[in-house]
Amino acid sequence: MGSKSTHGGEEDEDGATVQFIRDDEHTSVKAPLVIGAGGIHSVIRSKGLKVGGMQAIANGRTMTVCNGAHGKLYWALSLIDESTDGHTKVRSKDCAESKARLIQEFEGWDLALKLVEVTDAELILERRVLDLPVLAE
Repeated sequence: MGSKSTHGGEEDEDGATVQFIRDDEHTSVKAPLVIGAGGIHSVIRSKGLKVGGMQAIANGRTMTVCNGAHGKLYWALSLIDESTDGHTKVRSKDCAESKARLIQEFEGWDLALKLVEVTDAELILERRVLDLPVLAE
């Protein structure tokens, strides 16, 4: 038996209808809510997620992904780095090194790695984010 794949979907005021294909068999399912978890190349993501985003935080690392204007996907990765004391400069010497550093720092974060891998190094901007002490009451 062949694997089942998502073919597409449609949305209306009553919910969403998703079409699945297995071999030559087509199946439609209507539901009040559809969550597409097909990955970066998901048909559902490309058809259904027009606005919105997600964020994951763990072990001093943050990944933010959101859909922006004109069908663009925006992402930002950040990590706690004790050298960001306001006196240091950007750590990577060029865009290729920034990309390689992100791949190393986000090992095990599958979505983050896919985003970095498919992004041209010249489009990756490395910037410092400086922490401020908590304000006293």
